[in-house]
Amino acid sequence: MDPSKEKIDFCFIGDFPSIMEGVITLTGLSKSQLKKFQFNKKYLQKIIRKGDIISLPINLLNQNMIYPIYSGPEVKIFFENESIIALSKPPRVHGHPLSYYESDNILSFLRQEGRVAELEVNKENYDRGLLYRLDFETSGLLIYSKDEELYKVARKDLKEVIKTKTYLAVVDGELNQEGLLTHHLKSFGKKGSKVEICSPENVDSRKVECQVTLIEFNKEENLSLVEVELFQGARHQIRKQLEAIGNSIYGDPLYGTREAPRMYLHCWKYRIVLKEELLLIDNNLSLFLKFFHFNG
Repeated sequence: MDPSKEKIDFCFIGDFPSIMEGVITLTGLSKSQLKKFQFNKKYLQKIIRKGDIISLPINLLNQNMIYPIYSGPEVKIFFENESIIALSKPPRVHGHPLSYYESDNILSFLRQEGRVAELEVNKENYDRGLLYRLDFETSGLLIYSKDEELYKVARKDLKEVIKTKTYLAVVDGELNQEGLLTHHLKSFGKKGSKVEICSPENVDSRKVECQVTLIEFNKEENLSLVEVELFQGARHQIRKQLEAIGNSIYGDPLYGTREAPRMYLHCWKYRIVLKEELLLIDNNLSLFLKFFHFNG
């Protein structure tokens, strides 16, 4: 049986005007949490009598809890101090779960490692102390805040903490355009699953910029290794901006033109300022060395 569909039976020892009121009283869950599970509205309005039994999903009862078993590839912690943990996220691993039974995510890795105290940061939300997100397909540096106040400051204005953000990407062909790339993006598709280039006049657009530098070109494979300094951090920003100049990321399942074992986009360096300035570098670049002599 799929564990995410497991349920627990509850027997009520008193009357309630509705199932919703009874469940909220019994579990401490909110109305919004119940609505996320798309219970039938008429069902939630049914009267509960003493002795009635209802079944509730464990995913609901354990909402916002982090599953204690990690099921993905190796995750490395390569820096830690009293304020942050810097981790190397593998490709095709989520940063955080969206429900209790998801185990292929960085936070389940921390839970498995016994980092219970750290997971108390922003504990009412599934992303906990992660200062930012990386796409499922993207590898590289993730920074987790161990401090609630630091987390609040960073999420209010990430530029207060993170001063520069640098990525590495392998792209199709020889790089067409070095320097500053400026575009306007907007979401489209099912639930905004993709982004597209649009006019600056579009009311839904967001201006984005990144600085692109060629590191090496592999003529035989027709691939370029590029460094990208990211200035905003909009969803799919690097992926779309590189595709827009005719150099889509190798292995990108949404915007790319060539299949590969993974998407070759890696969050490489972040310069951050806490009590002191730190340069955090994730040099876990083994798959990049297949095509280039670059060693970080």
